[in-house]
Amino acid sequence: KGPSYIRIGKKGEPTLHDNLSTRTSRVGPFHFRGRIEAPQVVLIGCGPIVVEALKAQEEIELSGVGCMTLSVPHVSALSQESIWSADLVPRVVCVIEEHGSIGGLYSMLKDDLRKVENDHGASILSINTGHQFHTGLGSRNEALEHLGMDSKAIAAAVFRALEGG
Repeated sequence: KGPSYIRIGKKGEPTLHDNLSTRTSRVGPFHFRGRIEAPQVVLIGCGPIVVEALKAQEEIELSGVGCMTLSVPHVSALSQESIWSADLVPRVVCVIEEHGSIGGLYSMLKDDLRKVENDHGASILSINTGHQFHTGLGSRNEALEHLGMDSKAIAAAVFRALEGG
């Protein structure tokens, strides 16, 4: 009853949670990898874009900044509970999604994000496709780079936020 949405993977999209199985635990509806105790940065994604977040996490951690990546396997679970615990107080929260800026993961998290921003002064970033639609030929990686959603762009945005920019 009503509209529904099915996202069908494209050629070359990686298997995500199988690759995380040795370092994955459950936090509510999320899988996570990284520094659980007082991370300075939290990256949040849904679907294959989480692979880019994990690559960005590696770059961020190489600079000495504690980082955690949360993978949201299904957005519908977000309406049931908050992801934030009292001890999760990052300086930067970055939501990355292969979706426009309205109606996706960021929209589902906006109340939690606003609370973290207001209560703790965290910088909130949203990296998404905006109003762009990539129509060119090429690989998935080329499309992500074109849209500014590859791991290098994610890490660069986080570093700018950490520097106050």
